[in-house]
Amino acid sequence: MPVALKSGAIDASEWVGPWLDMELGLHRAADYYYYPGFHEPGTNSTLGINKTLWDGPDAFRARADRSRCRSRGDAIARRVQRRECQGAQIAARPTSGSRFLRYNDALIRTFGKLSKEVLADTAAKDPLTRKVYDSYMGFLAGVMDWGELSETGYRDTRRLALG
Repeated sequence: MPVALKSGAIDASEWVGPWLDMELGLHRAADYYYYPGFHEPGTNSTLGINKTLWDGPDAFRARADRSRCRSRGDAIARRVQRRECQGAQIAARPTSGSRFLRYNDALIRTFGKLSKEVLADTAAKDPLTRKVYDSYMGFLAGVMDWGELSETGYRDTRRLALG
């Protein structure tokens, strides 16, 4: 990806965040690092198991025992914590050669408008997708207000209390 970016074969790239982007070498290929990642607040990892398989033969369940799932969950938590810590250090003192620039509000609004159109169009194509879309949009309306109270509120109080 860095070679394609540097050569001009692609115009831009997005991976995970400053730390992993730098490990990939994107900072050597791009002059600008735009934020925020409006399409995802951060990367998360999950494990999904088909219920039919889980409820099936004991051999499958034995291979996916709970201790392995817990172990995997612990590894994911450590990786998320490390990514956040490394990202904060890089953002505090960007030494990558790339300049950190915020997307302007008009561009974010345009991305949002286009995303809504694509999602609504996709949801209109089949009943299950429509059901998921409607559920998610209902959830999103409430969680935005809660996020303002909880996440933004927490960060604001930490800044006030701790400087």
